[in-house]
Amino acid sequence: MKLPACWSCKKQFIYGKLLLFWGGRTICPLCEKTNYLTPESRKKGAWYTPILIILMVIGLNMFDIGFSGIILYGLIFLLIGLSLSPFTFKFTDENEPLF
Repeated sequence: MKLPACWSCKKQFIYGKLLLFWGGRTICPLCEKTNYLTPESRKKGAWYTPILIILMVIGLNMFDIGFSGIILYGLIFLLIGLSLSPFTFKFTDENEPLF
């Protein structure tokens, strides 16, 4: 898996910076140009939530665990989803509409 790069200077972004990436844009530390998420990246990110929820429900129905187990199970899935999300990002120079 490969981390995304700046659309202008092609410098690869740092994993830690993208891990906490919540907005639709980020600024390149090298050339200081604004990078926007592509519509394809936003669509991929929108699919992760329902897939993780379905996997969580299936897993919870397979195992008989208490409330603390449910919380732990949910946190594990949240951490997995967040840690893999930076690898799905791609950037462009303009903020394009989703549809």
